Amino acid sequence: MIASGKSARTFGNLPGAEAGSADRLGGLSPEARAALTEASQRISRGELGAAEQLLRGILATEPNHTETLRMLAVAYQLGGHTAEAIGVVRHAQRSNPSDALLMNTLGSLLQSAGDVAGAAGSLDMACELSPNNEYDSDLVVALDIVRGDRDGLSRVADGTRHRTFGAAQRAQAHLALGDHAAARALYEEHPIDSRREIGDLINDDWIWRLPHLVNRGHLRVEAGDERGRTELEALLATCEDMAAQGIINTYMQYWVASIHAVLGRRDLALETLDDALERGWRHAWWARHDWNMESLAGDPRYRALLERG
Repeated sequence: MIASGKSARTFGNLPGAEAGSADRLGGLSPEARAALTEASQRISRGELGAAEQLLRGILATEPNHTETLRMLAVAYQLGGHTAEAIGVVRHAQRSNPSDALLMNTLGSLLQSAGDVAGAAGSLDMACELSPNNEYDSDLVVALDIVRGDRDGLSRVADGTRHRTFGAAQRAQAHLALGDHAAARALYEEHPIDSRREIGDLINDDWIWRLPHLVNRGHLRVEAGDERGRTELEALLATCEDMAAQGIINTYMQYWVASIHAVLGRRDLALETLDDALERGWRHAWWARHDWNMESLAGDPRYRALLERG
């Protein structure tokens, strides 16, 4: 049984994808569809035990339903059971080996577990199954960064990679290669819709994302552009508003921690990251390479926190 987390509400007034989109509910009865939707909402509220009960109720009659199994894996990961989450996804793949979102989820889980080679293989397959999926592309760029693949990052940055990468992903590649001016130029030339970015983060299907809003603000701060600090403070205010409504999202908490780090608020950054870990955040693999967290790299408290994630 997965231990329950603290409660929260979804942030419905922001734009973004609804968890468990209709095309992934195929094959379920109306009652099972309602149960899966409720389970997704309960996961968003941190009610992992109740979500697991609902998901297992669906699986009692539909044992191989892909999206139900995937959401069970998400709940396991947030409960700190990454190995079990990987097992659930692999079980789902036996019935649906060509599902790109399953492959994406497996890649993220394997990366969290430290299996870089396995994550790379899963993401390569996800990319083959869904050549222009932006969420797979985010993970591809992140994996290149973790592996130190400068050739791959260079091809992302200059647009010669075998698949399509958006301007923000190309900016992240430039940033990882040390060309901050090129990264900032791309972010400025191709504005990010902040509300949609936050809405997607909160309302999506638990897909890992690159922190483009934090990157852009940090680059502006570095360049002496006051808009950077203003933008990051506004993003913090939005996240605080969500927290005041009881909304739980560990990806959002990590972004908040990184903003505090960028703005020089070391203790707040560490406190926020600690809370994210308590709630199930398991992406230390990224934090170790995240430019936004570099100011914390020498702090033993930060290194200790990453050992937990």
